[in-house]
Amino acid sequence: MDQKYNSSVKAVLLNRITLVLGSIGLYVAMLLTLEKAMNITLPCGSGGGCAKVAEHPSGYFLTIPVAYFGLVGYILISLIAVLRFNTDRVNFRSLTVVATGLGAIGTLASLYLQLISFTVIHAVCPYCLTSAVAMTLIFITQILLMREMQKASEDDLVDRGSPFKFLKFGLPVVALAVAGIQSTTLQSSLRGVAAFSESKLGGLPLIGKQPHSFGDEKAPITIVEFADLSCPTCQKMAPQVKEFVEKYPGKVRLVYRHFLIDQHEMSPTAAAMAEIAADKGRFWDYTRALMAGMDGNEIHDVEPILSAARAAGLDPKDMLTRLQDTNDSVYQRISDDRKVADAIGVKGTPTFILMVPGKDPQIMQTEGFRQLMGSDLIDKLIKELDAKK
Repeated sequence: MDQKYNSSVKAVLLNRITLVLGSIGLYVAMLLTLEKAMNITLPCGSGGGCAKVAEHPSGYFLTIPVAYFGLVGYILISLIAVLRFNTDRVNFRSLTVVATGLGAIGTLASLYLQLISFTVIHAVCPYCLTSAVAMTLIFITQILLMREMQKASEDDLVDRGSPFKFLKFGLPVVALAVAGIQSTTLQSSLRGVAAFSESKLGGLPLIGKQPHSFGDEKAPITIVEFADLSCPTCQKMAPQVKEFVEKYPGKVRLVYRHFLIDQHEMSPTAAAMAEIAADKGRFWDYTRALMAGMDGNEIHDVEPILSAARAAGLDPKDMLTRLQDTNDSVYQRISDDRKVADAIGVKGTPTFILMVPGKDPQIMQTEGFRQLMGSDLIDKLIKELDAKK
């Protein structure tokens, strides 16, 4: 009798652990799902690993984001944990079999995706890694629970712990609610446009002495973009930004500045080659060839850089020779860009600064700029400027 009772207690405890792990997984899966649905960027540190993993083809199954399947899986596992709190032995066993199957499928899928992240994408998404750990622990917990159930007392499988009577529904709901609130907050901050005073720069020029400018240099409205040539999002945004500037000839121009992400190993080489290309009047030819050739993937070796140089009509050998000189001015230009970005508070790429005469510069990230492109704000600003002439 004591052994049966002890096994029942262990089974109930393991079910509680399942609920906690399921709620953690729910929170993470909800964030990843809303990232896709709301087109937001989750905070992920300077490496940008989350964006790289999210944009890789392995993040989709039959054109559907894998995060959606993960969310459904965690909802089912959490629901099973809740149902097991008040059920008989037969249903307890049946529900556990289902949960074990879901845990097995989820664990295999999660471990496979982590393998792809580490060996193919060469990036780490903390959210995906947390989900993989939670799902693996859920699977292990279900196996242990199955073993204890074989020895458990039928009458003692119902969880009578008063704190968990309240938490059994509360934990999953709270997890979903917190993820939803956090995602909404992120969406608002990304879409928002924050103004700042140029005095913040401490005398550093927001537009350099020899800017990489696309569009009419006398255009009244300037968009300064801080980007990394190895950044997948920057690569995908580049054609859209170009099209946007071309929509307002003589009114809007783009100025490109470097902001290298430390975890992108080839970014310094790509940026330095871009500066050499600029000296030969081929900056845009080179950068567009490079970003188009990478098609939203990080640069991991020098060959794509050399191919882009050749496509831009440049001599890669001469450029590589010049890069050997650590005192070359190209390195100072890249450093100058970083100083300005740090003074502004740039944290990731791409970051856009909207400059309009008579107004404080405004800083925005990807979603904010997409909103700008889809609005009539630029048209209104142009009309205001024309009216003042």
